[in-house]
Amino acid sequence: MEEIEYDMTNSTNKTVYAVPNPYWLSDTFVFREDDELGSVYVKLNCEDKIEEIGVDISRRMHGCPVEKIIASEHCAEANDVHKTLLNSIGEDYWHKIKNQ
Repeated sequence: MEEIEYDMTNSTNKTVYAVPNPYWLSDTFVFREDDELGSVYVKLNCEDKIEEIGVDISRRMHGCPVEKIIASEHCAEANDVHKTLLNSIGEDYWHKIKNQ
């Protein structure tokens, strides 16, 4: 089986954002933009446990553009724990989700 290589240069150096789930405020969406994949995200519960992993935060947030999510008053740079959780997911896994 041929191994596919992805160019993920500096993917962990990009700004990681956190925004509360507007419909369930104890949940938090943690996301970052990726040049190849668009936006990648995890949804965390109040105990910082991953409940959902996905690509395209805009679609997940009911079509709200990423720029509008980032500009919202509730969006901020993620804390170190949230950044670590998001960045701990391997790039191969992000690509598998994107290609489903």
